[in-house]
Amino acid sequence: MLGKAAGASTRALVQAVLLLVVIAIAGIGLRWTVVGVAGALVLLAIGTASFACMSMTIASLVKERERFMGIGQLVMMPLFFASSALYPLAVMPGWLHVVARVNPLTYEVEGLRGFLLGGGHPGLDLLVTAGWLIVFATAATRAYPKAIL
Repeated sequence: MLGKAAGASTRALVQAVLLLVVIAIAGIGLRWTVVGVAGALVLLAIGTASFACMSMTIASLVKERERFMGIGQLVMMPLFFASSALYPLAVMPGWLHVVARVNPLTYEVEGLRGFLLGGGHPGLDLLVTAGWLIVFATAATRAYPKAIL
């Protein structure tokens, strides 16, 4: 499980570094500090590993590839739309704000914004995302041996 999660994180880090190079060449204003960039990359790696473990948990419960793809989209799309990736938490209706606060993707997005743009509580977001990694990795590890049998 952790090897698959590490592989997903490595791919995400390579893509992020390439994107940061393009952003630097384009002159887009980010908070170019060592702590900000390194923190964003660490948060990205942890968040990617977390969602990879969640995906492996779903895959261990579903035997057909087509069903897995459908269920994966059924889970990920609401997580994306109920996070702060598209709209800031401040403009969300009350009920959606509550949903966003228990959504692991919200903490990854808010942490990345905090590290790269400033503001927020990126350290707290990093800890919450690491907690989700522990939860999803534990679930994936427990579900996977049952999938093999």
